[in-house]
Amino acid sequence: MILLISSCSWWDFSRTVKYQVTGSVSTATIKLVPQEGAIYEIYNESLPFSATYDLERGDYVYISAKIVDDSGSITVTIYNQGKIYKTATIDGVNAIATVNGYLE
Repeated sequence: MILLISSCSWWDFSRTVKYQVTGSVSTATIKLVPQEGAIYEIYNESLPFSATYDLERGDYVYISAKIVDDSGSITVTIYNQGKIYKTATIDGVNAIATVNGYLE
């Protein structure tokens, strides 16, 4: 008899993804892809902003934030399984910070 014990993480495709926007400005226009085939655009959203979704390995993730009225900076971050996956910071009126990729 052979008994194999191993971690199942190599075939676990589920991922908890958190989108986050922070900064020194009070509001921003935010675009994000919460799931394959969907795009959300949120106008004049108060900061800080965050949203969490259950996605799968290989899914496309995207978030951007545009400084609309204030002078200052914003940082957009995507977390994959609680760890920073991608982040970007930008400053200035009408500046846009964007990060995207495919989940590992």
